[in-house]
Amino acid sequence: MIAVFKKEFRSMLSNLIAPLLTGGILAVMFLYFFFNNLIAWSADLGVPMNATASLALTFAVPFLTMRLFAEERAKKTEQLLLSAPVSPVRIVFGKFLAVAALLSFPAFIACLLPLILRPYGEVQYAASYTAILGFYLYALMITAIGMFVSALTQNMFGAGIMTFLLLLLGVMMSGTYDRIGSPLLQTLLRECFDFGTRISRMMGGLFDLTSVIYFLSVCALFLFLTVQVFYKRRYDLHGEGRRAALMILGASLLAVLTCLFVNLGAAHLPGRIRTVDVTSNGLYSVTEPSKEVVRGLTDPYRIYYLAAEDDAEKDENIERILKAYLQENELLTLEYVNPVLRPSFYEAYSDTALSADSVVIVNERTGRFRALEYRDMVQTQLNLSSFTEYVTGYDVEGQITNAFARLSVPADALQKAYLLTGHGERSFDTLFTERISRTGLESEELTLQMKEQLPEDCALLILNAPAQDLTEAEADRILRYLSEGGNLLMIWDAAQTKEMPNLARIADFYGVSLLSGIVAETDPEGYLPEAGEIGPYYLLPLMVQDAVTEPLLQARNGTVFCPLSGALAYEEETEGCVTAPLLVTSEEALLTDPAGQTAEATGEAGRFTIALRSEKEVSGERYSTAFFYACAEMFTKEADEEVALGKNSMLFGNTLNELLPEDLHAVSIPVKSYYNTLSMSANASRAFMIILGLFVPFLWVMGFALWWMRRRL
Repeated sequence: MIAVFKKEFRSMLSNLIAPLLTGGILAVMFLYFFFNNLIAWSADLGVPMNATASLALTFAVPFLTMRLFAEERAKKTEQLLLSAPVSPVRIVFGKFLAVAALLSFPAFIACLLPLILRPYGEVQYAASYTAILGFYLYALMITAIGMFVSALTQNMFGAGIMTFLLLLLGVMMSGTYDRIGSPLLQTLLRECFDFGTRISRMMGGLFDLTSVIYFLSVCALFLFLTVQVFYKRRYDLHGEGRRAALMILGASLLAVLTCLFVNLGAAHLPGRIRTVDVTSNGLYSVTEPSKEVVRGLTDPYRIYYLAAEDDAEKDENIERILKAYLQENELLTLEYVNPVLRPSFYEAYSDTALSADSVVIVNERTGRFRALEYRDMVQTQLNLSSFTEYVTGYDVEGQITNAFARLSVPADALQKAYLLTGHGERSFDTLFTERISRTGLESEELTLQMKEQLPEDCALLILNAPAQDLTEAEADRILRYLSEGGNLLMIWDAAQTKEMPNLARIADFYGVSLLSGIVAETDPEGYLPEAGEIGPYYLLPLMVQDAVTEPLLQARNGTVFCPLSGALAYEEETEGCVTAPLLVTSEEALLTDPAGQTAEATGEAGRFTIALRSEKEVSGERYSTAFFYACAEMFTKEADEEVALGKNSMLFGNTLNELLPEDLHAVSIPVKSYYNTLSMSANASRAFMIILGLFVPFLWVMGFALWWMRRRL
């Protein structure tokens, strides 16, 4: 077998086919890597690997395998192999390992791509290398298929074309099986001849055991069948063809049936064994905080999923997450509702029609329910080239966990978060108002001028960057609310230069004040360098250990983003009040004037606090909790999505959760994005594009030079 491997491997390296096809595979991989990762700044490696497997391998491998046996027959050298003292098993495996070794080169290059991206953002190593594993296993499988076809004929080009058509159908046929009326026939065809679905699963962030078993079992099957072809020819050479043909036919049928039953059995494995979520944000699974919420449910709940159970077009991710909830509590049941057969089902739960893949959760004891529209559970983006929307992230876990949390709270215990208005306060984006809703609170605007006191159902008061000062009467009402155990979230706009004594009086209740000026960072790791001259004012602060920041610290995937932030002054312990910082700068930061000039307002560099929490004992065992943020821009959609990548909204949700009474604590689950965005400069992208772009021509030139030298010899 070693001798066959060496002979075949040298033969491939000494002609132009191997370097041309290997370079072609890398060219497709690099092309998609350029557009998806270096230009679009995505950390997802599944897209280039999926395209390389579906396109490049499907075209290239047939031309690598077409000559393996067909050329031997055409040149009449096959009889030397058949009469040689080498078993057909060793011959077949020697040639197979030669092609596998050649295809391991682009797989090795692919393994380096996540390392290239690592300095520029969070790279999901498990998902990336799972995609590379799927790429290589698919390459091995189609190599075995190509070898089998090559062993059946002496026409090399015919073998190549037949293999190519077979692989092309395997990749493209998955979408046509839905038109078949027989469910049994659909299942058999999908288990036997569906390459595209299995490739996509491995490339999308799932370690799919059924796909791994399929690639390996089909590879083993066609290697076995190729060996049987050689045994048949060897027996024919010795005049034992008829008897051997029956034995080989029986063995081949047994091998095909074994492969089929293995894959059918794998498809019925438990979900938690069959698929493993390898994404860093748990895109396809339910996180532990949500599991704790579901385990604590004491009422029976029925989950209606608006999709037919046998519908191949339903959103598998939503179905997978719903089933994951069922495993955590026996009081949960899942019922499929076919929206085509029951079009008016939604009327009992929603005033407007619910689209397919929507979810309705009903507390069967109280009768209360929550209808979750599919479009609210997915994050989409418009493809400007085709004018179609595609899913970029999921909010399924956040929406469903929030629904369970709200339905488990008694109706008379529901409270509200009031957003103070009337002083030029900023409005939260929908992203952040939804965060408030997830805590189980209803949000409502509040004008205090005409009220004697805050509403009794006020669980939280939010002051979002007022542009004008409060009146003395308003401040008195708020202080009365806080002294009775009320909670406060205050966000300051550091760019405001107006005197606001009444707003300052509220903060002074906790011993907190806002320093005059905007913080400028001088430590390169503490600000956004891509912002140019204003970069030092776009802070990437350090997070201090706290219940609010702990989930972000555990994730170890960067920090929050605080553009144009001020600084807070406080005393750690004063008059029954305990205050602790949440976000701080480096020790080399400067406090500049509000206009953003570089003149120092504090006289020297130092560490500044830009966010903190404070807890004050107001009477007996009653406490009032307040959070202060000196950055009006950090809780905006732009700051959260373009730089912080969901971390600001996660911090906001954690803050709200800490401000609620213990019996109303909720879980804040951020939207799970398909794509992690890189922070890569244009120069770095261009440099990598040039280096990788020159690698393929270099490979082709080296292959041509080697071929020319051997030709001259």
